[in-house]
Amino acid sequence: MPTTISFVAEQSFSKAIDGVISKTGLYQSKSEFVRDAVREKLLRVLFLEKDLAAVRSLRKQLRQKAVFKGNLSVAERGALAKSFLKPRQA
Repeated sequence: MPTTISFVAEQSFSKAIDGVISKTGLYQSKSEFVRDAVREKLLRVLFLEKDLAAVRSLRKQLRQKAVFKGNLSVAERGALAKSFLKPRQA
């Protein structure tokens, strides 16, 4: 069920949105533009949370390895870094 969210914005901000709407024709209204922008931001934040969780997990693994094995070799650090840099599934 839809709900209403209201906010106050500077006049220049509102005019900038109007300009984007009129120049691109991608949106029918300010509400549609703002809804799309909020949705996009929310998705970015959610992906960031996943990435941060992965970083925390890897940091924990590194810390545990460093405690039990001493210093990590260059190869071990590289392997852990590569495991983090694998493309994420959306």
